[in-house]
Amino acid sequence: HMTQKELELLKAREVRVAHCPESNINLGSGRMPVEEMIRMGIPFALGSDVGAGSTLALPYQMKLYRQVHKGHAEITAPDALYRATLAGAQILDLAAQTGNLNPGKEGNVVILNSGGPIRSTEEAVEAMTAGSKEDIEARVKETLFKGRTVYERKAA
Repeated sequence: HMTQKELELLKAREVRVAHCPESNINLGSGRMPVEEMIRMGIPFALGSDVGAGSTLALPYQMKLYRQVHKGHAEITAPDALYRATLAGAQILDLAAQTGNLNPGKEGNVVILNSGGPIRSTEEAVEAMTAGSKEDIEARVKETLFKGRTVYERKAA
């Protein structure tokens, strides 16, 4: 429910925003005006707000991000992936250490079961975000932080 004046204040104060589409849906708090934030250059990334959201799974937030803003802003698969990865590192001033798979960066990675070969960013995002929230959560095979496994799904 931000007014233009409030958006201008965010820009002037160099505010960085974490956006949880699921939280906005569950609270009924309206749709974040991402098209205006992009136009104004207000940095934002996708995050998970489990206070009003129901999962930490960023692929689920990517799915909702694309659904909620469809028709308001052109949200491409690469943009959704960027907002869930490097954009978060950038708004936290951590992009030199993490946020993508460039050589020399920390290995902060979630490994997902894609169900088959992936040939493009669009295919990767579609594979990551297909199905229900539970389907998306079940795709997580392993999570690494600074190159060390902190979670691994055990075979059933």
